[in-house]
Amino acid sequence: MLNVSQWLKCSGLAILVWWCSGAAVNGQGSQDLSQLSQNIKKIKTNQQNPSSTNGDKVDPENPVYRQILNSVGYIVCQTEEKGGWQGTGWVLNQENRLMVTNHHVIEGVEECVVFLPEFKDNKLVTDKAETLRSSRGIRAQVIDSCRECDLALIQLESLPESAKSLSLAETSASPGQRLHSIAGNSAGSESLWIYSTGYVRQVATGMLANGHESTLLESDMATNQGNSGGPVVNDQGQVVAVVEGHRTDARLVSIYVDLQAVVNYLEEGLRCVAPEKFEDMEHAIRRHLAENRCDTALKLATKAHQQNKKLAQPLAYRGWCFLMKEDLDTARKEFEKAIQKDDQCGDAHAGLAQLAVLTDDYETAVDHFSTAIGCDADNLKYQIGRAQVRLLLADFETAKKDFQRILKKESNRHDAMFGLGTAEVQLGNFQAGMAQFDLVLAQYPSHYENNAELFYQAAVAFEGMENIETAIGSYFRALEIDPQMVEARRELGGLLVRTQNFGQAIEILNAANELYADDAYVNFYLGAAHVGNGDAASGRPYLEKAMELDAEDESLTEEINALIEHIDGAAN
Repeated sequence: MLNVSQWLKCSGLAILVWWCSGAAVNGQGSQDLSQLSQNIKKIKTNQQNPSSTNGDKVDPENPVYRQILNSVGYIVCQTEEKGGWQGTGWVLNQENRLMVTNHHVIEGVEECVVFLPEFKDNKLVTDKAETLRSSRGIRAQVIDSCRECDLALIQLESLPESAKSLSLAETSASPGQRLHSIAGNSAGSESLWIYSTGYVRQVATGMLANGHESTLLESDMATNQGNSGGPVVNDQGQVVAVVEGHRTDARLVSIYVDLQAVVNYLEEGLRCVAPEKFEDMEHAIRRHLAENRCDTALKLATKAHQQNKKLAQPLAYRGWCFLMKEDLDTARKEFEKAIQKDDQCGDAHAGLAQLAVLTDDYETAVDHFSTAIGCDADNLKYQIGRAQVRLLLADFETAKKDFQRILKKESNRHDAMFGLGTAEVQLGNFQAGMAQFDLVLAQYPSHYENNAELFYQAAVAFEGMENIETAIGSYFRALEIDPQMVEARRELGGLLVRTQNFGQAIEILNAANELYADDAYVNFYLGAAHVGNGDAASGRPYLEKAMELDAEDESLTEEINALIEHIDGAAN
């Protein structure tokens, strides 16, 4: 596991999150899913009994490929920001038109398009232009997803009878067991419905390709982009895993989500299929909001409100949907209506707190979070929110105590560890802060290896410990992640000025000045850099502007006056 310094060597150099889990649609899943749920419970029981059978053998005249082919879908997703991408899925439940795929396949969308195999004259069509014509695409809605186990459920608008449900094996696969898989469109192939086979290397707890720990099946089966979400089946055509990723630093090491993790996920995910009970709707709404599927969450919250208009909570959920859709006025109205129905609705008070944060009214935000905590003292989301706002208020000592209290209740909360590290750095406790940053980066690399704020705060700590070279590298890493991070540009520019790297400082600070021309210290450092670079005429206007922008900062004014006196003295 790498710490911050090691990450920097390898690389060469807060809006608050509230909802944890996700999904549901107002689909037409009329069939009861109880049989599938019973099968899942049976499989979980069989994990304790490896002697259980894996099912009848397949007729040799019916190969595994043909057995599962019709149940494998090619999934296409697209957004304006990311463009298009694709993956694979497989039919879990034909009656309800449910498919399983990876979370990372459908991440960022609420709907996708699925293509199923096409046959002409009883022969499989593998020509992409012919099979993937738009008229053949079947629309599907994201029902649920889980980032940690990288699994998702989608529901298709229609499904042909030939697309049968794939059965789940009763127990996990064993080392040496043969595996089969089909991908819709695997990278490196010019065809469709690509077949792969291999063997189980091991089933164990480990890290998935997405950086989260899970029960995984390791195999030597070929896996490429496009395989993601596809079924991994045994010789009987039963699903034993779901394709997830592969190791790029090793040969023929593919990582799949094992059956154990699949059935654990499905217990939660199936609750989100056309939920009718309020607790299931609530479960689905929260999971949708966690993944920013606001439109689907809003439909469910509205349905919950219509079923029981006396409840405040559906209104609070509607408020959060509108807030995430950036309709702040409507969000405020929904939160206020929720509080009118029940002044102890913590999520509504937390929503008003978030609205206050978005308008930089941090004192009001602290008040609303405190009210939310009074409604539900055990809700760590509210406590994290208040502590983070106290960081914005520069009330670092109180924020530190808040984060410490949170960590006593839940020692592995990475947001609290990161917040505590930030508070420690800002209080001048640089080594204590770095210890927290190293911890979250080691334990949660997928969350923090591309977190600009972490590397910015680490740079402040390194600078405070007079490790100037590493501090400069850490500032550059923050800017590599977020080129528009003004704080990092400003502080890096100031450090480069102090180390007399004036030309580099000018380059960094010019970009900062374009982003934030009214920052007094950006102008001061830019002026000082020009003066240090021998161009006092260019530097003086920036110095004078800095003094105009913050004339009440006595320390800044004193430094500016000293530089101007130096310029005037040199001129005489």
